[in-house]
Amino acid sequence: MASSPRRLRSKAPPLSRLSVRPQSPLTGLNPAAPDDSDSASAPPEKVYNTRRGNQLHPAAVVGLQKRTRTEISQGAEEKRREKRARTDARDAKARGIQHLEDLGIEQLAALLDKKKREQEEEDEEEDARLHEVESNT
Repeated sequence: MASSPRRLRSKAPPLSRLSVRPQSPLTGLNPAAPDDSDSASAPPEKVYNTRRGNQLHPAAVVGLQKRTRTEISQGAEEKRREKRARTDARDAKARGIQHLEDLGIEQLAALLDKKKREQEEEDEEEDARLHEVESNT
């Protein structure tokens, strides 16, 4: 299967569009360029801003950047600490409630025992009176 001639074409511009300056065969430098050592350190005459790479991302302009691994792990550790603190506080509250319930149960048990003893004493007194009444009759 033969490929079409369009696919074989080079994507490079034709040579007629390229501007080639003659170079010196000995040094490889352009003879038309000045031989100043200052030209290398001088800033370019015109700064082109045609590529996106020259422009900062809008988020970077505002001050937002990607977070580093250490920042992420520090944030995760902080969240773990906060979660542990919430869990500890919840557990402490539950222990306090349980303690109050235990105290309430102990007090209730003590009151019930006291009521039971009083009831038994009353029953004994009543039985004694009934015995006394029966023995008198």
